[in-house]
Amino acid sequence: MSASLIPDNFLIPLRKIYREMQNDEIDWVITGSLGLAIKGIPVQPQDIDIQTDGDGLKHFVRTFSHALTQEPTIQETEHTRSVIATLMIEGIPVDIMGDVQHRDEDGFWDDPPNLSMNRIYLQVADMRIPTFTLDFEEEVYRSIGRKDKAELIAQYLRIC
Repeated sequence: MSASLIPDNFLIPLRKIYREMQNDEIDWVITGSLGLAIKGIPVQPQDIDIQTDGDGLKHFVRTFSHALTQEPTIQETEHTRSVIATLMIEGIPVDIMGDVQHRDEDGFWDDPPNLSMNRIYLQVADMRIPTFTLDFEEEVYRSIGRKDKAELIAQYLRIC
């Protein structure tokens, strides 16, 4: 996978995250716009979004305590809730989301997704980056009402 769709200023913080986390026993994935860019979808990332579980979030916060700009807090929207901490690495905001839940059609919170079941690894420069499958991301974006992103992914899947 070419890094050409990933802005150059994102490669340094991505490499720092990768180097710190590649040998650790935590589940994590790059998601959001950077995750889409890694897969070749032409989007302009504004930050790095990482999804993990509760233990993974704690590990990220400990490992990158020097870069922590927002302590872990519970954030909830109409469709999503998780514990989020924010880092600043090389001038790029990094949102770490732990135990992400989505509200189902009946209004109940589902269990956090099984990251390893929905994860693929893509080569970016000299890194093997974990990210979600496009099918999974399309489903999630639809479920949280982000039809624009879901349609962007669907269009990309149709031409691939």
